[in-house]
Amino acid sequence: MVLEAKKESRWKNMKQHQPSKIFIILIGIVAIWNATNYNFWKKKTIVTQDVIQYYSYLPAAFIEYDLKLDFIDDPFYILEPNQYWHSTTEEGRRVFKYTCGEALLISPFFFVANTISYFSDDDATGFGEWYQLGIVIAAVFYLIVGLFFLRRVLLIYFNEKVTTVTLLLITLATNLYYYSTVESGMSHVYNFALVSAFFYYTIRFHEKYEWRYAILCGLSFGMVVLLRPSNALFVILFMAFGVSTWTNLVRKLELFKAQFPKLLSIALLSFAVFFIQMLYWKESTGHWLYYSYMKEKFYFKNPHIIETLVGFRKGLLVYCPVLLFAFTGLFMSIKKHAELMISILLFILINIFVVSSWWCWWYGGSYGLRAYIDMYPLLAVCLAFFIQHVHKLSHRTQQLYKAIAVFLILLSFFQTYQYRKGILHYDGMTAKAYFNNFFAVKYPENYDQLIESPDYEKAVKNEE
Repeated sequence: MVLEAKKESRWKNMKQHQPSKIFIILIGIVAIWNATNYNFWKKKTIVTQDVIQYYSYLPAAFIEYDLKLDFIDDPFYILEPNQYWHSTTEEGRRVFKYTCGEALLISPFFFVANTISYFSDDDATGFGEWYQLGIVIAAVFYLIVGLFFLRRVLLIYFNEKVTTVTLLLITLATNLYYYSTVESGMSHVYNFALVSAFFYYTIRFHEKYEWRYAILCGLSFGMVVLLRPSNALFVILFMAFGVSTWTNLVRKLELFKAQFPKLLSIALLSFAVFFIQMLYWKESTGHWLYYSYMKEKFYFKNPHIIETLVGFRKGLLVYCPVLLFAFTGLFMSIKKHAELMISILLFILINIFVVSSWWCWWYGGSYGLRAYIDMYPLLAVCLAFFIQHVHKLSHRTQQLYKAIAVFLILLSFFQTYQYRKGILHYDGMTAKAYFNNFFAVKYPENYDQLIESPDYEKAVKNEE
């Protein structure tokens, strides 16, 4: 049911000491050095904006011992500006908008930071320097975890050289590195890690339908959904994996029927993981299921597909142009490797539709369309097929593509610099602003005339 790869030797091949492992280790060292030297953790600016609601489960639960946030009403409690940003239910109860998946993944680093803060008489409120540093280290840790799982996926279908180049480009020529080292409190690197793990375990499960991979599929999928409920779409990847014809579909349904106990265990384990969030909702709101985004919703009749892919405000292919090669690889390989690629194509098409239908389709202030980072593990496979094709071309053509790859990595780092300096606007970029500032290293004087900030109030009501 899986791609006709070199099945007999591939697992042995994966265990060998290879350059892709060295790359991951090196990128981890460089990332931790960069992330800690940015000094955002010393300035206590890691936990800010959306990160507050991802992270604040931890200090609320383990320092204030009150997930309902009733302690905020205490007249002796001094609330700092960056603490406990929350939504309010119709009944007046406080609730975090985002689910607790990221907080759960960060928790080991939080406990270490809490212990150090307590014994060093440092700020032990959950928002001091040690806690912020813990988040920085956690993000790099999960970047490494994600890359290791992605490496294992790639080595199933590709050789070491293709795998290494793919990991290099997906890390350094996209916004993944930025969200692992600069805005490390956002959920995207954690999604990347868990999706990579789920992708790997999905492949392994479909090979032999073993119990251990059923358990790991269930746990990893549960965490993927706990990180971001809309990630439930990844069930498409699991259900469609290995299906390329009606015959494949019938055979898979027969196998699923035979393997029903394992499938049931996957579903139950996934539910058990997400039940953690349901317990929180019950405690905070009184309801087992609660839509914490209030008035924010999807508008499926008005998707902004073109804008999210090639628009200058946040377009995926504008700010991560290397992924154009990934989409090329997807369509180049769809026929020859249909059992793998149809499931990937199906997920990508549906995910693009869903992501682009969100009321705030540009996803607030961000470097590129950050919501698409979740599907980078799948796009990495597509990119690898393109790289594999390039390796079959003439030497001169290969050299040309190598030069393009180097340029795209340098462009990514340069645009990251521009974004940090405000030269790339966080939500108001236009074609004029982009091309006018393409080589800019200083804030332009006429910037206000070039940008076009969105109207959030109209967007949430779906008014053009």
